[in-house]
Formats: sequence, C-alpha cells, structure tokens
Amino acid sequence: MALTHRLSLVAGASTGKIGFHKEKVSHGDSPCYSMDKVYTVDELLHFACKIARTSTEKFDIEVKYDGLTGSLSHGILSTSGEGGLVGVDISDKLPIINIEYAPGTEKITKNLRGEIILKKSVFADHKHLFVRKSNGKPYKIPRSACVAQVMSEDNIESIGAFLTFVIFGKHQKTMTLEELQGFDLEGFAKAVQQMDYPADGLVVKLQDREYLASLGATSHHQHGEMSLKFGNPTGETTILDIERSVGKGRITPVAIIEPVEIEGILNRRASLHNAAFIKEKDICIGDRISVERCGSIIPGFLKTLNKPETRRTPEMGVCPACNAPTIFDGVNETCNNDQCSGTLACQIYDSVVRIGIETLGKTTVQKLIETHDIKNLSDIFYITVEQASELEGFADISAQNLFTAVQQVKNKPINDWRILASLNISGIGRRMS
Repeated sequence: MALTHRLSLVAGASTGKIGFHKEKVSHGDSPCYSMDKVYTVDELLHFACKIARTSTEKFDIEVKYDGLTGSLSHGILSTSGEGGLVGVDISDKLPIINIEYAPGTEKITKNLRGEIILKKSVFADHKHLFVRKSNGKPYKIPRSACVAQVMSEDNIESIGAFLTFVIFGKHQKTMTLEELQGFDLEGFAKAVQQMDYPADGLVVKLQDREYLASLGATSHHQHGEMSLKFGNPTGETTILDIERSVGKGRITPVAIIEPVEIEGILNRRASLHNAAFIKEKDICIGDRISVERCGSIIPGFLKTLNKPETRRTPEMGVCPACNAPTIFDGVNETCNNDQCSGTLACQIYDSVVRIGIETLGKTTVQKLIETHDIKNLSDIFYITVEQASELEGFADISAQNLFTAVQQVKNKPINDWRILASLNISGIGRRMS
C-alpha cells in the first residue's frame, strides 16, 4: 500500500487529525474476541468433531500470528481493547504500517480484522532501533518490539513502513472435517514456524459463519473456533512467597518468584489460579518450579521440579485485607465478611472502570474508602477537589485531575449497558450488559 493511501485513510477518521491520540473506538456488535486454546492435535480434532454437524463440515485453518490484534473500519485502525468491546484509535500509526490483504478483502472498508506484527526479518535487520525507553536495552522478540512501537507516542520513521497489518485469512486453508482428520497439522505447524511472520499457533474455525455465530460465545471467545498453541516458552525459578489478593468474589493466590527471564521479559510473579490448584499441586513456598509464559500475561505454574525440606505451606484461612475468617468453596477461597474493605475496593474499582472513569486506579479507590468512607459508585461522583487533595500522595494538580475526570463522566451521556455493567450483578458483565 502506498504511503499516500495510508495517509488518506487517517484523514478519513472521525477526528480528522493525524498524530498521537487515544480516542476510543467501539467495535459495536462485532467484538474482537480472543481465542480459546488447546495444546495438542488430538484436543483440536476432538473440538472439531464435537461441533461438526457432518463429516463434510468445512473448517478454515489459518495462522495464529503473534502480535497485536486490530480492527480496520472506514480508515480507522484500532486495537481490540480490553474485552474486545472498545479499542484505542491508533490510526496515527498507519504511515509505518503495510497492510497485507487476504484474498477478496482488498475492497472491503468495514470491519477488517487482523494482526499487527513485526516480521522476523525486519526485527533482525533493525534490532538496534527497537530498544526500551526505560533502560535502552533492546527487545528480544518481535512481538514485544511491535506492541511497544504501536503504543508509543513516537514513530521510527527512518526505516519506513516496517510494521505489517495482516488481514485474517491471508494464510488460510479450507477443508472438511474428514480432510482435517487426515491432514498433517504438525507438519503445517512446523512450516508456519519457518515463515517470516511471527506466529504462536494455528486457528481452526467453522467456515459457516452463521452456524459459528449460533454456537454463541463467552465474554472471552467464540465457541465455533479454537487455536492450537505451539509450545509456550518456559523458565525455572523458586517460589519466594505466595501472595493472596482479594478480588470481587474470591481471593487469588500469586507466587512471588525469583526473577526469571523468559523471551526477554523478566518475570517476578506467577499465576497459581486458585486455592484448589495450590492444594491439588501441593505448591509450597521454597519449591523449585517451572513456569510457562502465555501471551502478555504473567507466567503460570507448570510443574514442581524440587521440593526442599525447608518448604513452607502457604497461609490460608484469614482474609489478607480485613483479617476475617475465609471459607473454601471447593475451588476458591473467599472472605466471609460481607463488609470486607478489600472486596468493596475491587467492586467499586470494577464499577469505576465500567462506567468510564479511566484515571481512577484501584489504589486510589482504596484510599478513598479509607479516608472518606466511600461505600459505592455513586459516592465517587460527589468527591470534591478538597477531598481528593487529602489523599496520600495527591498534590493540587493530581486532585484537580481526578475531580475533572469524574465530572467529565458525570456530565456526559452514559450508555445504558455501562450503567448495568457497573452494578456488579452476579453473572452480568460487560458483554452480557
């Protein structure tokens, strides 16, 4: 795509501005779903057999690129966003992005989905340009460099359009269930890994999109498609401690680990999922473990490598936020205090995010509860500049910024679904709302 064409796309955006901006873009009735995943060919074939109506049911098999999912609609390029509902306008990045269309998508201007990637060859040839602003050290994998550049306020323009937006379907095969069962998926996966496109798996989805949609979706993924993930990168480390944090409805354990570098990223925490997982895997402080990194989230526990005699069982039974007794429901540990400040902070923070107050962090919500006895979302809308300035660490400017952010939401129309989602009704999240 010529540079002039890319610039004309930006000019067609609703803002009419070229430059760094973070305006929100709604994905409307077509959320940018994430993907459910399996790790073996047998699991993938089991999925396909389960949803196929006949042996001639057709499936599309394509590459799962390892980058940043995006949407191109009427010249506006945006990220998928949290939950796939509302992304960030990154149209200012179009001058440094080449668009590679899938067959038949060149003339479509609405709802093109794809992955923004940094090709392996470009990364290898210009590695010296992709460095972290924080310490000047180079990124070690293309995905990290790609995401950093997309979210940066600055563009590296000396090498032209070095990022690529690959429209989904560019590298795609179509076959029936019967053909899929006899296809060399492992060989195809190996061929994909040799491509210039960074990839971390394959995607299998029903070709009949109406049938796919009829199977429904969770807030995370559609039931009619599945990804086969290549082996995740791993590392070995030691559990230094196990931290338990209070959420809206449960207490989540996280391992504090001896720092371990995986694919250029230094990790100090690892997910332990829930209380039942710790008990089932017999995880203790001091254990030598293997962790695996999945995408951009913190790594997760994979297996225990060594159990020293000095290992310690993590403490449970008392809420880390209010010291009240906890209960175990068979899977999760939960606080038994319906007035728990930790649970309240998480509930209010979640409501704040869903209603659209983006500058109010969880720590600040906790301070408001402790300092001004905030009880619910509506109390947030009555915070004054003077009250905000009384919070620990808040100067006059930060207090004014907090007040202004709240007033902006308070004095503009709010979508009905946001109000419903902010009520913290069990089972009714953002997507259901």
